[in-house]
Amino acid sequence: MLEMARHSGKAVVLGGDMRADSPGHCAKYGSYTMMNLEDNKEVDIQLIQSNEVGASPRMEREGFLRSLQFLESAGLRVGAIVTDRHPSIQKYLREQRPDIKHFFDTWHVSKGLAKKIDALGKERSCGEVLAWRRRIINHLYWCACSSKTGEEAVEKWKSVTNHVQNVHHHNSDLFPVCAHPPLEMRAWLTPSTKAFERFCDLMINQRLLKDVAKLSPHHQTSSVEGFHRV
Repeated sequence: MLEMARHSGKAVVLGGDMRADSPGHCAKYGSYTMMNLEDNKEVDIQLIQSNEVGASPRMEREGFLRSLQFLESAGLRVGAIVTDRHPSIQKYLREQRPDIKHFFDTWHVSKGLAKKIDALGKERSCGEVLAWRRRIINHLYWCACSSKTGEEAVEKWKSVTNHVQNVHHHNSDLFPVCAHPPLEMRAWLTPSTKAFERFCDLMINQRLLKDVAKLSPHHQTSSVEGFHRV
């Protein structure tokens, strides 16, 4: 599988993820898998022990680095990598390997966002935001797969604060109007209410906007996670 990818001569899109022998910070062993997301074939697996790197949280970064080094030393051209939002992997690729495009798996971002929407819905006077949960998550996926750049994805994402008010024209050159047809009556959020203000705080949080800008437009790591479940 590695030979096929190497001899193709094309820069590949890799997906990486780690499986540990136990959850949390008490894991002793981990395996980091890299998969060619063009054909969903695994190209490398690295085994790591926590005592090699000093602590369990460091295993994922070490497995990632070992795998990337091995694949490139074998002659594989890496054009992009899709991972979760592991902070030290982000930092390494941003600072040491700007030549490799780094994308986030959309499911990992959506999972965290869904939990925050659920938590917001439990706050006093904010229960109405829960009616928007499914549509918000769908919108996140649409922003990722329909955008040519991270900047475009962010502009589409920010439009949701207008959309929930039944406002579908936006002050944006990249996304001036919603792409959907006319909508039936919905439980629109009312401006200046606590629910609306807290909703907007969540949707346009700067960290979330940075994540949206890095969402993978096509490839995801679900095939890697599926391989880990076998």
